[in-house]
Amino acid sequence: MAEFDWQWLSAPAGRGEMWLIETDAPDGSPLVIGHHGLMPLYFSDRGTDLIAGKTENTMVHPDYRKKLLYPKFEKQFLKAYSDRFDVLFSTVGPPAALRQRRALGYRAERHWRYIEIALGPLAMVGLLASLAKATEAPSPKRALAGKMLRLGARAASGLPRYRRRNGPSLREKNGDCSVSSDFFGGFWETARRAYPITPRRNRDDLEWRFWANPNVRTRTVFTPDGGSVQGYAVITEVSRFQYRLDDIAVLPNEAEAFTALLHSVCDWCASQGAQVLSVMTTDDPSGPGAAIDRAELPRLETRWPLAKMRKATGQPMLRHATGREGRDISVSDWYVTPFVFEGRA
Repeated sequence: MAEFDWQWLSAPAGRGEMWLIETDAPDGSPLVIGHHGLMPLYFSDRGTDLIAGKTENTMVHPDYRKKLLYPKFEKQFLKAYSDRFDVLFSTVGPPAALRQRRALGYRAERHWRYIEIALGPLAMVGLLASLAKATEAPSPKRALAGKMLRLGARAASGLPRYRRRNGPSLREKNGDCSVSSDFFGGFWETARRAYPITPRRNRDDLEWRFWANPNVRTRTVFTPDGGSVQGYAVITEVSRFQYRLDDIAVLPNEAEAFTALLHSVCDWCASQGAQVLSVMTTDDPSGPGAAIDRAELPRLETRWPLAKMRKATGQPMLRHATGREGRDISVSDWYVTPFVFEGRA
């Protein structure tokens, strides 16, 4: 129940949209056979607040998938809730759902990409071990992961070595100490004006998405000293050797400042024993992926054998501007981190 309340009732942007498809049961009572959900999120566009809706938990009971035409229902739902939202998006989904939403006006201009930053000599081995452990057995993918893991040590010998840099100092957020309260209380109010369309990052947004999320445990580091580069990162420990970057923002939002903060985040992860830092983002030109590409860090995602296992990279992130209140909102250049995911483990 705590997970349901968190996801659908307690978001800073308000209660989620939950639309049901019903039919009559044999005894004449209502029978729920489908659901379409929309999670509301505050977004920001160069300082202007927007309301975004993330499609979530769209499903139809298997016995009725060939008996009803689902797209007509979502078309009705879209018409009903468009006046509440400035922009809608889908993170990932089955090909059929993506095709249906394209027909409804969603656009697929930007695609997902994996980035794997090597932090230590066991980076490839550690990452492959995490992938093998996370894949349900038995499956061809798990078997491939096991095989690749056995070969990973040999591949690792040719990896470029990560070397630590002297970036801004970081401090881990522990509870609500005065330093972190001061930082997160004012950081986004200043930084937001430099960011294209992206989730809003006020303190209550971060509290809901990460710190009070009952589904996941994250660690947050930030710059406590008020220097020329300010920022924070939210990190998940996927396994002993693999850490995942779930969010990052920097002030000023410039390439040099982002690179300096990213180097400090990599240094911190390496100091905790991480061998690899995983990032999932999109190919938006103003997004963190483009900034990471400029940072000249040792990378794994295009190297054998990982490239063989990551053929799913390239799935589109669908976006739809509703035109609410006559707003002209871009769907082609966002700043996307895993903040936009549903926030479950």
